[in-house]
Amino acid sequence: MKHIATLVKRVRALADQYPDAVYQSKGASCSYLAGTVEGGPDTPGCIVGQAAHGYIRKDYLAQADIQGDNVGGLIRYINAVNPHYLDTPRQVSDSDQIWLQVVQSRQDSGDSWGDAIRWADKAVADRDYIT
Repeated sequence: MKHIATLVKRVRALADQYPDAVYQSKGASCSYLAGTVEGGPDTPGCIVGQAAHGYIRKDYLAQADIQGDNVGGLIRYINAVNPHYLDTPRQVSDSDQIWLQVVQSRQDSGDSWGDAIRWADKAVADRDYIT
């Protein structure tokens, strides 16, 4: 079973390593498997996609890209097609999922990865989920 908390740790590690990285999508929205990162790793994909690489099955990420899903949609999709792959919804911390969504939203708004993490930390600490 894959754990959302591990995905959170992987996102944090990327932001720690590349705090000034800025994701640039190739289309209207972010992609788990495409787009470039200025000042970051030389691999395609948004911060969640990069953190998920090698951890979450690539076909799940590709399907989420096709559907235009944010991280909440990605989690719902995976739970629908393979309920035992991720923590079950009851086990997933709301704050972990919300934290990932805030990181993704801030990154998509053009914030650096370090700033996106700070926004997410503050949003979860303040229980202020509007980005």
